[in-house]
Amino acid sequence: MNNIKKDYEYELLAKYITNTISSEEMYKLLHWRLLSADNEALFKHYHHLRISASFIEYNEPEKIESALNQINQNIDKSNHPRRFTYYLSAAAVLIILVCTSLFLNFRNQSEAYITIRLANNEQVRKLELTDGSVIWLRGGSMLKIPESFDRMNRYVHLNGEAFFDIAKDSLSVFKVNTDHLIVEVKGTTFNVTTNTDRESSDVTLVSGSVDIRSLSDKNLLTLNPGEKITYTKSDNSLSLDYVDVNTCSVWRFEQLIFDNNTLSEIMEQLRGKFNIKVHLNTPGLKDKKYRCVFNSEEDLIEILNILSFIAPIHYEIKTDEIFITEK
Repeated sequence: MNNIKKDYEYELLAKYITNTISSEEMYKLLHWRLLSADNEALFKHYHHLRISASFIEYNEPEKIESALNQINQNIDKSNHPRRFTYYLSAAAVLIILVCTSLFLNFRNQSEAYITIRLANNEQVRKLELTDGSVIWLRGGSMLKIPESFDRMNRYVHLNGEAFFDIAKDSLSVFKVNTDHLIVEVKGTTFNVTTNTDRESSDVTLVSGSVDIRSLSDKNLLTLNPGEKITYTKSDNSLSLDYVDVNTCSVWRFEQLIFDNNTLSEIMEQLRGKFNIKVHLNTPGLKDKKYRCVFNSEEDLIEILNILSFIAPIHYEIKTDEIFITEK
């Protein structure tokens, strides 16, 4: 296995198998996993050891070390014997320490997830799944991917906003679960936004087709390219609009494009991008609509200056809050 080059993967694998790995470390491990077929095979071995019921049987140091040695018997250890032995021993000790808690976890949950959570001010993160699908996750969003994700088990859970480019597979659907609805596809590109505060979810189809289903798995409708559906929980309603698909998902290229958006919607995007609080103190301003484009290199002050030029507004910044009033 000549593609396993870096020492730190052993430490991450040890943390992964003992359920002590952080979200950032998990992201690094997933990236390493995709570098080669050898890495993928090794990861699956560790994954099976971690989640299988038989893992609980390895409650003695000798059995644990034997199992880990068997998994890694094909790895060329000549370049890092000391470091590998250290991580292997650490894994054995950590497994014993957390074995009881893992057993309780296995009893109380039917599925384990990898959670990727981005802060509001983090940049867009591009994720490549093992089935060839690509997801762009926006700052302030959270994506949960089942550890058992494979060709026949393709689904994720989203809170926030993401753009999906799903690899086509006629034998296996891909599902995006939100708190309000389910998006089901076989291969297409689309944008999903779910807002916990407003208790709503939007789905915009760029290409292909998607089925929108309720949480009870009832088929609601099928979207065509250029259509956007919005579900609002407060009145349990669905609304359908026609939008410009070139602007709805351009955010993944680190641009902010507003096409006939209200000032309230624009400020909501700035709130998420710059992690600030926005106060629109004049009610009449909220529903006025504007068209504008902001590049990634433009900072908050530059954007507010442009907005104050095209809209009748005055802004004032106090620490991490912006107060907008009418000129």
